[in-house]
Amino acid sequence: MSTATLHFWNWDRPVLEHAVAELTSGWKSGALDLSDAVIVCPTAEAVRRLRQALAEAASKRGSAVMAPHVWHPASALSPLADQQQQHAIAPILQERMAWSEVLMKARVVEMQALFPSLPESRDLGWASSVAETLRKTRHALGASGHTMESAAQELGGMDSTERWQHLAELEKGYLQQLDAWGLEDAQEYKRHAARHPMLPEGVHRVLVCAVADAPPLFLQWLLALPEEIETNIFVHAPETMRGCFSGLGVPLPSAWGDEAVLSCPVPHSHMRSVTGPEEQSRLAVKLLTAMAAQGLPVAIGTCDPTLASSLEGTLSAEGARVYNPAGRSARQHIIAQVLRAGWKSATSASWRAWLPFLRMDDVMRAICRDANAKPTEVLIVLDDFHAVHLPPTIEDAVKLSAGKEDYAKVHAALTAAMKASEIWGAGSCVAAVREFLLWLYGERSFDTAKESDRHFGEIFGEVLRLAADVDAVRGSASPMDLLGQVLDALEESQMSDLRGESELVIYGWLELPWEPSPGLVITGFNDEHVPGNPGNDPFLPDKAREKLGLSCQASRRARDTYLLHAMAGQREVQGSLHILLGRVSKDSDALRPSRLLLDASDEALPGRVRHLFPQEEESTGQSRPARTLAFGLRPELKPWKAQKISPSDLRAYLACPFRFYLSRVLRMEAVETGQREMSPADFGSLMHAVLESFGRDTMISTSTNELEIASWLEDALEKHVRARHGLQPLFAVALQAESMRQRLRAFARIQAEQRSDGWRIIAVEERMDESWGATIGGVPLVGTIDRVERHDSTGRMRIVDYKTARLKQGPAGAHRRKVRAEELADETQKWKHFTDGKGHLMRWVDLQLPLYVEAARRKWPEAGEIEAAYVCLPATVEDIKLRPWEGLDEHLLSSAWLCAERAVQLMKDGVFWPPASETDYDAFGEIFAGDVMHGVLPPEAWKGGRV
Repeated sequence: MSTATLHFWNWDRPVLEHAVAELTSGWKSGALDLSDAVIVCPTAEAVRRLRQALAEAASKRGSAVMAPHVWHPASALSPLADQQQQHAIAPILQERMAWSEVLMKARVVEMQALFPSLPESRDLGWASSVAETLRKTRHALGASGHTMESAAQELGGMDSTERWQHLAELEKGYLQQLDAWGLEDAQEYKRHAARHPMLPEGVHRVLVCAVADAPPLFLQWLLALPEEIETNIFVHAPETMRGCFSGLGVPLPSAWGDEAVLSCPVPHSHMRSVTGPEEQSRLAVKLLTAMAAQGLPVAIGTCDPTLASSLEGTLSAEGARVYNPAGRSARQHIIAQVLRAGWKSATSASWRAWLPFLRMDDVMRAICRDANAKPTEVLIVLDDFHAVHLPPTIEDAVKLSAGKEDYAKVHAALTAAMKASEIWGAGSCVAAVREFLLWLYGERSFDTAKESDRHFGEIFGEVLRLAADVDAVRGSASPMDLLGQVLDALEESQMSDLRGESELVIYGWLELPWEPSPGLVITGFNDEHVPGNPGNDPFLPDKAREKLGLSCQASRRARDTYLLHAMAGQREVQGSLHILLGRVSKDSDALRPSRLLLDASDEALPGRVRHLFPQEEESTGQSRPARTLAFGLRPELKPWKAQKISPSDLRAYLACPFRFYLSRVLRMEAVETGQREMSPADFGSLMHAVLESFGRDTMISTSTNELEIASWLEDALEKHVRARHGLQPLFAVALQAESMRQRLRAFARIQAEQRSDGWRIIAVEERMDESWGATIGGVPLVGTIDRVERHDSTGRMRIVDYKTARLKQGPAGAHRRKVRAEELADETQKWKHFTDGKGHLMRWVDLQLPLYVEAARRKWPEAGEIEAAYVCLPATVEDIKLRPWEGLDEHLLSSAWLCAERAVQLMKDGVFWPPASETDYDAFGEIFAGDVMHGVLPPEAWKGGRV
């Protein structure tokens, strides 16, 4: 057994400089040969930095360095490159699969101490979830060389003995399952490696450089090294602090913990509490800029990984080249998302599961390649098809689109998509994933010199590796369930970014001790992260962790306190350390200052608390910018060249000329991708379709029998619903159809009464066109009148419009509003105003019925008086009634016509500004970010216009 010698590096210079000086000591000429030493650094990033620093030191002397064995602690417990093994070590995915196999076969009903309640279905989803929990628990125990069996013995009397016995029983089954697959458990291998250290050939010394967070199992490895191996442990602290560390260089809780008399080394002025991530990022930029202006090399880090993206964005916006060593989750990449969506569609016939898959760009291109169609054409028709039919399943969608010319391209695309989904049924996971990726990207070239393409290659390789891991053992789960586990593991992996010529690297807390820059800003210094919670394992509370020699609150507190003192100590003479912390997270959860910052004397503590818990927001020196869009919407400037105008066009222009421009001139429209029921427009369209078929049937439309009419309408409704939504529509659609059925029954009563009173339907869905002779400002008025009636005895005509929405007022109230006081001063809006029969100043908001009446006069000049009415069909049956427009006289008809002429002239003149600040419904609200005046540039800045 080796005896380790403890050495202390003072805080007079950074760890990295001390390490390079130590390793180059005595080097006089030739190449620096360190092949006889294993050099251990705390993290993989510290390993990289030391290698780079050694290479730079050798380069300055015109030489080279040979340091083949620079490790981090986990490397010591891993197989050597040339080591022969009887069994391969199971990767994480195979561990999870082995645990799942055991759980699916175990008699868990007899393990009530471990499973007090069981799910209704013990499927693979349940088993995988529990398996991951048990796998993490075993890994946590393995850090100190424990197993579930040994933990059960060690924790006897401290925790439920029966529960730990169940865990040990499951562990035994897990190890047997791995053995049956010809695999070795990683934790078992590490335990053996810690007891029997393996060193590369030619190594006779081990140098441990500033490893303050050494796992217990690594310390066991150090103690088990042979006597002939020279072991030196270097601690970054003054020699006077020797009593604050164990014989292996680990900070002692007695010296660095809650009971020690400590004083935080960071002064008040260098610790700042701000609101949230944005404020931290902006203040960090300000501090870095100020220190750089003083000539200090600067660096930044964060204790909170969720802050990295905010820091990266803010620093990049300032022109800095930033690198985040943590990389980014593969879950964010399009391949992971496409694979997940493809798998979901293959495992479910639900249209809701298929729709996100179909809308993905890469998928749509592949589908359209097979269907010989253009993606844009298919997407446009697909949106319309979805909104109209809302099919419950993909099979229903294929049937509903079959044989219909309007949906021919959608039908071809859906057929191609269903054929592609059969790829997932390939014999192996590797084959399924490979064939699916070939279908998607087989005709695309990738340039790995580009970071985006390199990420594609990285994930291609990772998902195929994971699929191969699954194929190697299989297990009892179905192939599709196994593919789901492959995708779960893929989404947990990380993609690495290219470091490039980065100016700033966003290091994590444990990387920062190796940062030599004298100017350092540390963000996210909250108690939730420093010291944080060393584990949230359901089976390992803190007392159990301490008992088992695992990282616990006391050891974590000691480690982080020491690291803070070390980072501050090396900058005490030259440099500056700034601590930033937020009061709320990005999810608006309250955060606490780190307890390390509260290490102060009784006299200083109140002031420190007041400083960290300010009563008012402390200024960062930068005013918080108004919450606006990063850029203003700059539409294309196009003239209105319509060959016709409809009442709905005029209603849209009256509501907001700019939104009219977007929808009618630029043809922009919102798409509701998550629609699960008929929209109000679709609901109304279906009701209109039923009522149209009723009006065209001359026999039933002349009936005065309420029951006969109601029966006919119900049958017609059922046929229309079946044609649009299939034999088994979505539950929400079925409820809406029932609502229609109730409304139509009430309508039957009104229809029978009106027919008995002498009103006869003479036209339905009557389309206005140029032949009617109704032109507004030289533009033909077009539209569709729901229903035209004539009275048998008087010959009067009546224009009727169906309304399925609830109206508080009748037709008159729906077409006009009172002019508000603030509107009186706006000269540009006076063309909408008129005076009603009672002398009230009103403004037009809709011109539909007056324009219908005027157009009908031209179509039927012999008709004489023409009336107008709504048939209101809202959800409340009591409100279903016919509501005539009383008082629609020549004055109102003339005023409405003049208003329409003025609106058409303004459209011709290109007047589409200013927008209305508020509308009853805003389809473009998302792109305006709630403020259309700030979210959109004025017309003079539009594309094609004069700036």
